[in-house]
Amino acid sequence: MISHGTINLYTAALLSFLRKIKIEFLDENKNLITKNIPIMYSSKEKAKSLEFFKQEDFISGNVNLLPRGTLSLVTIIKREDALLNRNIKINKVKNIDGSFEYAYNSVPFSFIYEFNIFCRGMSELTSLIEIIMPRFNPNLALDVYDVANLDEPSRIPLKLMDVAFEEVDGFSETSKNIWNATFSMQIDGNLYQNIKTTNPLTEYKEAVNKARAAYDKLTVDQKALVENYDVLVKAMKTIDDLKKQAKDDPNGPTNPGQPNNPGQSSSQGNGSTRSSS
Repeated sequence: MISHGTINLYTAALLSFLRKIKIEFLDENKNLITKNIPIMYSSKEKAKSLEFFKQEDFISGNVNLLPRGTLSLVTIIKREDALLNRNIKINKVKNIDGSFEYAYNSVPFSFIYEFNIFCRGMSELTSLIEIIMPRFNPNLALDVYDVANLDEPSRIPLKLMDVAFEEVDGFSETSKNIWNATFSMQIDGNLYQNIKTTNPLTEYKEAVNKARAAYDKLTVDQKALVENYDVLVKAMKTIDDLKKQAKDDPNGPTNPGQPNNPGQSSSQGNGSTRSSS
């Protein structure tokens, strides 16, 4: 099974949203400074490791590195209350060759992310919290093309669950007063099965060819007993017409339905042969 990359798409959409958040503050000269928070995607284990810092940054008191952010996916939870019938076909798309692509119903999951921000001092920490939290009132929705054959993006709910904060003590000997705020966020999305492809014209042609092959195997006397040979003749003509129609109008209808087994021999043991329609 080929992955749709849906989880990566959700992560990329969340990163894009977070990186657009602008923070404002006054520098030592009372000038208004506006900038985005640099954010990198990381594992949960590394999310709070301050790996973007070097020891000399702490010793020198380099404040230009802050604030900084990390994003990590920490949990995936199946949403039992939102399960759908998995046998329903969705996202049906017609290709230029007359074939159709479709998928079966998705399976709903909640994806829990942690967004960590490192800043200097409690004052900057609370300012960042005040800037970010109101953006989730009301809850947000991200537009994501979360499976390949969509005509328009899915609206994926994003909500803020809670915010926790603590002083970072990894470099406490330098006494640089670094704080970390952790925003727990939940995306309610879906995971999809493989996209399948079907071609009604090809399937119809195969059924007609099978019926024609069965008819051709009959003896002359058996063929004389077939009462609905005209069904097979009409089916073969339908194929020719549909081929011509598909060539003239690639976007036109191409579903001829299923032939009623023209030419299929139902019995030969008693000397009578009939094609059931």
